[in-house]
Amino acid sequence: MIIDKDTVATIAYKILLESPEGEVIESVSEANPRELIFGNGQLIAGFENDLMNRGIGDFTFEISPDQAFGPVRFELQVPVPKEAFMDNGSLREDLLIVGNSINMLDDAGRQVKGVVVEINDTDVLMDFNHPLAGKTLFVSGSVFSIRTATEYDLTPSYGSCGCGSCGCGSGHGHDHHSEGDSCCSDEEGCEACGTTPKHENQGVL
Repeated sequence: MIIDKDTVATIAYKILLESPEGEVIESVSEANPRELIFGNGQLIAGFENDLMNRGIGDFTFEISPDQAFGPVRFELQVPVPKEAFMDNGSLREDLLIVGNSINMLDDAGRQVKGVVVEINDTDVLMDFNHPLAGKTLFVSGSVFSIRTATEYDLTPSYGSCGCGSCGCGSGHGHDHHSEGDSCCSDEEGCEACGTTPKHENQGVL
């Protein structure tokens, strides 16, 4: 059997940043492999496409930024008025640190995560690109088994998030802007990704 749409593969893998010797940003050990569902949009395109039509065995491949989290988009670096960082009339200066990651709400009420790039007199330059935008990924691992997905596998589980370590698998390339009635929060959480499979350990970023 090969990996195809609506199949579940049991896989161990490592994903490294920028080179085969780079930083490990996600890994699953052979001692505790993970079941991944293919063909339902839960995996980044490059990972899914490279494993499609493969059988049991080892694999190694590279994922370009276009097949991962896209290029860096400079229009997603947005000046946000300092009023957006007010809490009970006081400026949250503890949040306004260059490099700090902050959860915010855009004009549509969706949660987005931005990084503080620059602090000015009246506004804060925030970068709403995915943290891995513009990055090449290197993947190696092994496929141990493949089976046809069951109805249970393919049924969404509302209210639970199986996003992986770097945010929602389908949440890259956002057109979110935190202007107008934006507000900020220091709570960690999912970027309003909606429904996810019942496999809460879906993983792969």
